[in-house]
Amino acid sequence: MNILDKLVARLKILALVSLLVLVLIWSLVILPNRKAIKRMTNDRSSLQSRLAELHELKRLYGKAFSGLTIFPEREGEKLSNISLMSHLESLARKNDLGELLTYMKPLEERNLGTLTQYLVEMRFDFITPNEIVAFLYALEVEDGIFDVVRSALEPDRKDGSTYDLTLLVSRNVSF
Repeated sequence: MNILDKLVARLKILALVSLLVLVLIWSLVILPNRKAIKRMTNDRSSLQSRLAELHELKRLYGKAFSGLTIFPEREGEKLSNISLMSHLESLARKNDLGELLTYMKPLEERNLGTLTQYLVEMRFDFITPNEIVAFLYALEVEDGIFDVVRSALEPDRKDGSTYDLTLLVSRNVSF
């Protein structure tokens, strides 16, 4: 019985040590990481919902710009800065500003992901405030296809009632 008592005592010690190791592992490893695992699970679900939201926005963005055409009567024609300049010049002529348009300069086109931005710089000399307003209004109502990115207005040195106007006009096109 002596050997059996020693064996039982060793098994009791082994069981206590095993229980102590399990408690330490539980308290030092599993409990702190449970919070982190729960946080990561919550983060993952919120990221999945944000990703679904982004996919929906991408779908809506694509839908909004998929049918975008430059000039409805010329659908399928690839826009270039030259045709953009031609359209801007004809718009200036419609507003009787053809003589005041001193130069137009195409700038480098910018790739904005699914959009291409075409830029044209144009300058009018000796333009009156009423003519400025009329031309900017014509740009705005022209099917909303033009944006004025930058403008500079300088009073004319010779005549105090006219101005020199420089515009940077852009057009964003989806291809």
